[in-house]
Amino acid sequence: MANLYFLVIMFMQMIDKISISGGQPVMAMPLIFVVSLSMIKDAYEDYKRHRADKAENKASAFVYDP
Repeated sequence: MANLYFLVIMFMQMIDKISISGGQPVMAMPLIFVVSLSMIKDAYEDYKRHRADKAENKASAFVYDP
């Protein structure tokens, strides 16, 4: 939700009439950096979860048959 706020601010910075940055989206680089780091972290966690799931799925299991 916070990233959405900064995205809106970035778009508002490109409007000359209300911008204090002269129409330049100065929030773009920090926003891109934070979103990129978040994407990399999420991809790494998904990869670790995939490896753990694969190991769990290959493990043998005992079946109870009364």
